[in-house]
Amino acid sequence: MLALTADSYSVSTLLYMIYQGQTLIIKKTEHTMKLLLTCIALTLFSIQSHALIVNASAKLKNDNQLIIDYGFTAEDFDVDAFSLFFDALLFENIAVTNNPAPNNWDLFAVQSEDFFGELDDGYVDFVTLVDPLFANESITGFQVSVDLLGSAVPSSFSQTFEIYDLDFNLVGEGNVQIEVAALPVNSPAMFSFILALIVAGGLLRSKSATNNRGQL
Repeated sequence: MLALTADSYSVSTLLYMIYQGQTLIIKKTEHTMKLLLTCIALTLFSIQSHALIVNASAKLKNDNQLIIDYGFTAEDFDVDAFSLFFDALLFENIAVTNNPAPNNWDLFAVQSEDFFGELDDGYVDFVTLVDPLFANESITGFQVSVDLLGSAVPSSFSQTFEIYDLDFNLVGEGNVQIEVAALPVNSPAMFSFILALIVAGGLLRSKSATNNRGQL
């Protein structure tokens, strides 16, 4: 190994060589970071570029059960399978209410589970039995029921979903915000009408009783 000393090189030369070495290290580091960021960007693009549009509406069936209707549109690729997740802190007793599902799709529900103190969300799997949901096409007619945990009824809730190919490799993911239809409330006009009927009925009974006493 060649030893560099101040005798063989001037101080300025040594400083320049050190500077060049540091610059080379920095350039190599920058190049590595660029490659890493490029790989991350490509990976994210490959997942997010596959989009599924979820259209859903929810309504209360009774005090603690929601009925959710779903429709789906494939934006830019054919969809063979996907899963909709239900927050384990909000929902239980997930059930598919319209089996057999339309358009030759198979649906099955999996309940949330507690794994060593960690709650896993429940979900519904959608898998095609014949043809996929082709790009730019839509399907409707899917319905799921869930029970609410607790007495509070949310005005809306968020659902995540994952999209898979036929080998069940993850190819896309996203989330959808679902509004819950409010329970019907009696209008003031209807309430006034009912109240008027009650009062009128009371007056008629009172008048009839007075007439009967007068005839005695």
